[in-house]
Amino acid sequence: MNKLKTKTELMKRVQMGISHEVFEHSTEGQFDVTLMRAWAREHLEPVFIFLPDIIPNVLTTRIFEEKRVADIKLEEAAKDPALVVVYPTTEGNGEHLFIDGTHRAICLHRAGIEMQLAYFIPADRIIRPPAGFQKTSANDWGDEFVDGVLVKRNG
Repeated sequence: MNKLKTKTELMKRVQMGISHEVFEHSTEGQFDVTLMRAWAREHLEPVFIFLPDIIPNVLTTRIFEEKRVADIKLEEAAKDPALVVVYPTTEGNGEHLFIDGTHRAICLHRAGIEMQLAYFIPADRIIRPPAGFQKTSANDWGDEFVDGVLVKRNG
């Protein structure tokens, strides 16, 4: 199988139903974003998150494609909820892991929009990639990422 060079190429394959989008975190493992999104749409109502609270972290911990941000249609970004996993804590408010929606969040923020829809998925509803899952490259679309951060750029 040919190595995908951009996330845009992967997303076209996801839309055609021939690939799954997978987010990988160094300590929390892999998340099947495609299946988790489908579950969330069926079982949850999206809620608004306040972008000024999360954008500083997103901009300092994630690598993103400027072209993808520029190509996003604002009205589509506003309607497509992010995915956030919520891990329980002893304090009761939970720890959050933003696993999908980075490009949309940046697009909305840059347009001066302060709110983004998001599904808050309980940790006990995490869906891992199916048994036998094989990545098509180091991260399914090109460069190697850990916790959403570029750690190695392929030639």
